[in-house]
Amino acid sequence: MQLEIYVGVQSYTEACQPGEDRSFEADLDEAIDRMNDFIVENSLVPVSKSELQDAARQREKHVKQMTRWQSDDDHRKLCEANPIRPMSVALRSASHDSRVSILNKPLSVKRPPVKNPCL
Repeated sequence: MQLEIYVGVQSYTEACQPGEDRSFEADLDEAIDRMNDFIVENSLVPVSKSELQDAARQREKHVKQMTRWQSDDDHRKLCEANPIRPMSVALRSASHDSRVSILNKPLSVKRPPVKNPCL
């Protein structure tokens, strides 16, 4: 699901590159917020935005716990080996306008949320 990718990239960014690119972090926050709104509005099973946000916070907490007590070198190695890293690099390298455009496509069609609307 696209939301899972964005939440994963957000968690990775907070754990491995905190504060390095505030505009990218703001774009991630906005994208996740828009996806949450879409899910709440279109889900066949009622779900609240706070439930979605709580689930995302749990995933972020898990990522942070994995790197919390690591030495700097081990932390760097974990971040470099993280499978979400290539997606983070790809999203970060895209322009703001490109990221917004990519997100607008799957959110433009009102329908029940699916696992991967972009494939």
